[in-house]
Amino acid sequence: MAGVVRYKHVLQAARQLPPSERKKLARALESGPSSSRVRAAFQALREGHRLGPKKRKRLSALLSKGNAGPLTDAESKELNRLVDEFEGKTLELARAVSEAQKSLRPEKGKHGSKTP
Repeated sequence: MAGVVRYKHVLQAARQLPPSERKKLARALESGPSSSRVRAAFQALREGHRLGPKKRKRLSALLSKGNAGPLTDAESKELNRLVDEFEGKTLELARAVSEAQKSLRPEKGKHGSKTP
């Protein structure tokens, strides 16, 4: 696959670094967040950006009914309202995840690297 960096390639490249640069890389990797910490942070974010259980159930019911046949005008309006709310919450979640990623990145200038 073109454009995909594999673990073994990263490892080979890291082994070619001078010892001082390998140590910097190791410190930077060690200071990064663990996958369990990232997963827990995402789950916490997701919970605050979801439709409630009743709305999720209703959205699902309306989608199923719409797939089986026509909806009434009232059902159509309700479905559109729920879909709009779902999309808004999804967009809010994407923004929150983006902000969280920024806060998890190591700051430039740490571990001996120079800042402009």
